Amino acid sequence: MNGPKTRPDRRPVIVLSGFLGAGKTSLLNALLREGALARTAVIVNEFGEIGLDHLFLGKKGDNIIEMSAGCLCCTIRGELAATLIDLAPLDIDRIVIETTGLADPVPVLQAILSDREVGERFELAGLITLVDVINAPATLDAHAEARSQVSLADALVLTKADILQQGVREEAIAKLTARLRELNPLAPVIMRDNENELVRLFTGGLSKAASGKIEPARTHDHHHHHDVNRHGERITATLLRHDR
Repeated sequence: MNGPKTRPDRRPVIVLSGFLGAGKTSLLNALLREGALARTAVIVNEFGEIGLDHLFLGKKGDNIIEMSAGCLCCTIRGELAATLIDLAPLDIDRIVIETTGLADPVPVLQAILSDREVGERFELAGLITLVDVINAPATLDAHAEARSQVSLADALVLTKADILQQGVREEAIAKLTARLRELNPLAPVIMRDNENELVRLFTGGLSKAASGKIEPARTHDHHHHHDVNRHGERITATLLRHDR
């Protein structure tokens, strides 16, 4: 299903998801380095194993946003909304939010949809989820968050297929694609090396086929279990701005 038409005065917000090690930060680095995401602000958790290039950081002191201690899904709504509102005056075309690999994307999507002030300035363009071809079968079996990341995606990007030998690669992609189709029959499946299609997704090519079904949430039912080993004491986000 397609989402509502974008108002010309609202800028798109793209959420980039994917389990740990799927290559989210590497992808952002590549697109920023090549200039494909000029005039883009990026909000990214520092849980990633690969840091974003310092080339794209301005004054570090001005570009670090620390989200308060506690579970990401419980703290993000108010602070993310405030961060987005702070970004509204900037001369940018879009915002990309990279979630931590352990995160269910629903609270992030709801944070964008539920806040009136955010809704006046920005529109959720959709959710892009990266899927590691090598580790995804086991990850999907073991982690509900990974299944949520896939089922809500508006586009699925397969990563790390190039590591596999030819023959093995084709079989792995076919099996994984079939599994992904069970979880999400609507989202297109794109290979990581399809640069033109990736740029199109980040610059207006998402249909909100799946994430458009997310309803704005007024409250958060706190019925999930907190595993202290899965959440750091402080969640840090880095704001980047890249002008071509």
